[in-house]
Amino acid sequence: TESRAHVPAPERASLVASYDSCVAFLDKSVGELLDYLSRLPGWENTIVIITSDHGEAIGEHDTYGHGRTLYREVLHVPLIILGPKVPAGVRIDHLAETRQLFSTVLRFGGKDDLTFRRSSLQRFWRPGYQAAESDGSAISELTLRSRARGDAAMVSLSTKEWHYLRRSGGEEELFDLTKDPGEQINLVRAPESASVLEKLRFRLWATAAASLRPWPRPQYLSALDGPRQPFVNYAAPSAAGSAGSPPGVGDAQADLPPKVPRLLPRPQRADEDLMQSLPYH
Repeated sequence: TESRAHVPAPERASLVASYDSCVAFLDKSVGELLDYLSRLPGWENTIVIITSDHGEAIGEHDTYGHGRTLYREVLHVPLIILGPKVPAGVRIDHLAETRQLFSTVLRFGGKDDLTFRRSSLQRFWRPGYQAAESDGSAISELTLRSRARGDAAMVSLSTKEWHYLRRSGGEEELFDLTKDPGEQINLVRAPESASVLEKLRFRLWATAAASLRPWPRPQYLSALDGPRQPFVNYAAPSAAGSAGSPPGVGDAQADLPPKVPRLLPRPQRADEDLMQSLPYH
């Protein structure tokens, strides 16, 4: 979990050093594991994927751990793929989503007849790759955990150059990742960023509204709610269920009126295929 605290500089330095030691130990252990696996039969046909479900904050934005913010230190995780079907020494600069590992693994396993036409990460290193619009952004969500602690639901849209965040209270943040990778300068009120802000704000709202059913839980997108422009709370009556029963899968989205203008293309067929194939729980 993540906590907010102001830690004196010497103590934070000690925490950073301890974290670096943990990473160094893990790196050494992974190296030993790969060295062992490389001596076993079948190694020449083995794919290894190293990634993480989240990062850890160590004092950035006065937070520690994970689970209460969507800043880059929590979202930006390593993704390393090695094996006989992966070119050695290649560093991919495109934005990648860890959810696409599902179809990537299936494609590595020889399931070439699947309908995941664009969702496998293999596309990034194939000759002649042309980026599609869906390759240029990723949406992240954070549910509301505790109002008593001052938590807020959050949703964000990341591109290679920008990161837009919105909290359930309506607060917004916009960061230029090319100039400010540590996300310290909020450009929401900067006149020169107004057009970028509007574009990302609309893209986030419209993508969520047009996304494929089902949403696992309606509160995941509660950061898009607003006093004059509600989003998930459109579905409050049916999402509440009956006799205290929990909301069913897709309840919120089923009741959401199709009010978003179709100014953006519908999700790529590959995204629809992926959403229909993933389990929800």
